[in-house]
Amino acid sequence: MKMQDREIKSECHWDNGTYIIKILQTDAVNLSGNDENPFEIRKYGITAIFDDELVLKDITVDYLQGSKKELCAPVKETIKQLIGAQVGKGFGKKVKELSGDKFCMHFEVLLPQIASLAFRAKFFRMAHTDGRDSFSKAYGKVFNGKCLGHSIKEIVT
Repeated sequence: MKMQDREIKSECHWDNGTYIIKILQTDAVNLSGNDENPFEIRKYGITAIFDDELVLKDITVDYLQGSKKELCAPVKETIKQLIGAQVGKGFGKKVKELSGDKFCMHFEVLLPQIASLAFRAKFFRMAHTDGRDSFSKAYGKVFNGKCLGHSIKEIVT
């Protein structure tokens, strides 16, 4: 018996000096435990806007479908406390500070992915517009010859 299916979709684009990043997690959950009762659909989505220095300028909860509204609704306001946080300079720490009864574990998991997407978007935009080596020249001290993937993990947490 299948208990849950999960799909995560993300998109990112550069628009007028900002990175606009959307992430949507869709869970199909069978809480009854039997195959006769169909899956319930739950969606959790965020739109985040970062400037070119990867400072979060705005963030909204787009989907909070299928959750216990009385428990999860405060996340719509609590998540706004991240505005002003910068990827690479305490973004992950700020997310951890927000966790608790006014937050939602689904968003606690999605937010590091948002930060990673913003970081990678900046990397690819710089490589595309200024050449492949432009990013490593600008951020070489951060990576110190390490794999970009491992460095991203260190930066966003």
